[in-house]
This record gives sequence, C-alpha cells and structure tokens, in this order.
Amino acid sequence: MLSPSRDKAAPRARSYALSIALWLFGIVTSMVLIGLWGRSVAGDQMTLEASTRAVLESELVNDRVTDWLGDAIAAAAQLSTNEVAAVVDAVDDTPQMRSAIDDFVDQAVAAALAPPGTATQIDPSAAVESLAPVVAAALEERGVVSDAEAVRAAAQDIPGIILSADDQMTVSGTAREVRGLLSKVVVVGLAGMLLFGGAAIMLNGDRIRQLRALVIRIGVSAITFAIIIRIGGWAVDPAGGRSPIAAGGAVLLKSNGHILAGVAVGAAAIAAAMSILLLRRRRPQPRKQGPIDMYESTGEQPVLAGAGVR
Repeated sequence: MLSPSRDKAAPRARSYALSIALWLFGIVTSMVLIGLWGRSVAGDQMTLEASTRAVLESELVNDRVTDWLGDAIAAAAQLSTNEVAAVVDAVDDTPQMRSAIDDFVDQAVAAALAPPGTATQIDPSAAVESLAPVVAAALEERGVVSDAEAVRAAAQDIPGIILSADDQMTVSGTAREVRGLLSKVVVVGLAGMLLFGGAAIMLNGDRIRQLRALVIRIGVSAITFAIIIRIGGWAVDPAGGRSPIAAGGAVLLKSNGHILAGVAVGAAAIAAAMSILLLRRRRPQPRKQGPIDMYESTGEQPVLAGAGVR
C-alpha cells in the first residue's frame, strides 16, 4: 500500500512535467510562426522590391545624382563652383530631376534583385543625360551659351557601377539564404510542437481539452506575434524617413501579416469545432426504457417471462 506522501508526489510531478511541456511547446510555436512569416517575406518579390526602394529613395541617392550632374555641368561649361551649384539648385526642383532620380533608383533596385550569380551594371549617365535640356535652359537663363548636346557628351563620361556576381551582393541572394535557413527552423519547430504537444496531451487526464488548449495557444500566439511586428514596423520608422535602413526595415515588418492571420483563423476554427464536441460529450444522453421502466410509468405490474400462474 502506497504512503500518502507518494500519493501526493505523483500528481505533483505530473503537474510539473505538464508545465514544462507547455512552456517548451510555446517556445517551438514561436519558432514556427517566425519561420513561416520570415519565409513568406523572403519569398515575396514585391515586398523585397518595396523595401529595397525605400532604402534607395533617400537623400544619399539624391545627393549622388546631384554630384554627377554638377560634374557634367562643370565639364560642359566653364563655370565656378558657386555657379555650378546655382544651376544644380535650379534643376533640383524640376520634375525632370525627380524622374532622373526615379530612373536611377529603378536601375539600382533591378540590380539588387537580380538573380544570384549574375553581374549587373547601373548606368548613371542615362539619368544625367535626360536632364540635358533642363540644364541647357538653366544655363541660358544665366547668360551661359551651352547646348544640350554638350551636357549629354559630358554625362557620358560618368562611369557605370558594376555589381559583383557574388550572391552576397544582391538582395535576392540574401533572401534565398534566409529562406533556406527559416525552412529548417520551421521543420525543427514543427517537430518540437509534435513532441511537446504530444507530451502535454499524454500528461493531462482530459486529452481532448488539452488538445483544444494547445490549439487556442497557437491562435493566441499568432495574433500576439502579428501585433508585435506591426508595432515594431511603426517603432522602427514612426514618421517615415528616419533613415534608409529604418525605412526598408519598416516595410518588411509591416508586410505579410496575412500569414499569421491565417494561422489564427485556422486555430480558432479548430478550437470552435472541438468546443462543440466537448459540449456534446458533456450533455447527458436519454436513457432507453426497458420493460421495468415502462410498467413503472403505467402503474402495471411486470410479468416476467417464463413465470407461471398459480
């Protein structure tokens, strides 16, 4: 006969083991959710393009195009540094300048998202050449005789930018590596969910209720993680334009939330179905009436089979 101390120790040990299993289940659930969301972001070409564009559309790129334009103006017309700066300032606010910068950004984005192993070249001279008519008009306003062809010829001397064929140099190559790493994280996380979730179910006396609790925990974790990344996207770049890297990171954090929403909706549907099953199981079933019950309800005496009449 077991002592009372042993009788109390067994349920306590089971309770501790269940708590540890649930804690580990929560950790691997977070791993799976992060992996699924990260794989989705790394494989979303539109999101990667928007993030890369947010990084490149900055004052740094604008200043670089302005420097190239100043070099072309100085080569096309004999002007002082202050005069060149005045012409650049006059061109800087024109729609043509905005279009030239957009053209350069488009080239840079395409080069960054090029397939791994391919060498790409960015041609800044094309963007500067498109500004030749505006520059010629600005020079004429200042009494400097210079045609657009001279500006175009000077712009052609701007060297191109060649990106290496190394995988690490492209956003596409980095995204591919991240996607492969997160795929392993998802596989390990799913295996952990099966292991620790199964242990929690075995340690609980009511296995259906424990399974429903695990499903609810997955849904709550998905909703929580979706809220965290949305808040993180805002916290990284609250007003926009804090820095190029912050702008690109905010785009990534705010994207692909539908993956987590889908997990939460699926978990809610499964939990609702299991709740209905538990309610049906708890509801008392009507007892079938036997011969004794029928006679009791009518007030007659039952006659047993095989009994004779004296």
